[in-house]
Amino acid sequence: MKEFEDKLTAAMRGQRVEIGGEEIGTARGLVTELFRFQSRMITISSVVKIAVFWVLTLVATVMTFVVTDADARFYWAFGALLSLTSLGILWQFHWNMLNRNAVLREIKRLELQLLARERDAAV
Repeated sequence: MKEFEDKLTAAMRGQRVEIGGEEIGTARGLVTELFRFQSRMITISSVVKIAVFWVLTLVATVMTFVVTDADARFYWAFGALLSLTSLGILWQFHWNMLNRNAVLREIKRLELQLLARERDAAV
C-alpha cells in the first residue's frame, strides 16, 4: 500500500505515474487502473480454480455411476459432493472479492474528492 500511496501523492501533484505499463496523469485514473488490474487478477485466478473444480465434480459424478463396488461408489459420491460444495464456496469467494474491490475503489474515489476539495480550499 505504501507504493500506491506514493504514486497517489505523485498523481495528486500532477506528475505522471506508471502502473501496469501505462502512464497515468490523474489520481482518479490511477485508482481506476489499480483496481481494474486487481479485478482482472481475481477473475483469472477464480476462473482457473472454478474450472478445476468443475472437472473434479464431473469426474467424480461419472465415476459414482461407473464403479460397481458399493464402498467405492460411496467414496466417489462423497468426493462429488465435496467438490460441488467447494465449487460453491469458491464462487462466493470470487464475488465477495470483487464486491470488496468495488467498495474499496469507491472509498478511494471519495478520499480523492475530499483531498482535491481540501487542496482547492487551501489555494
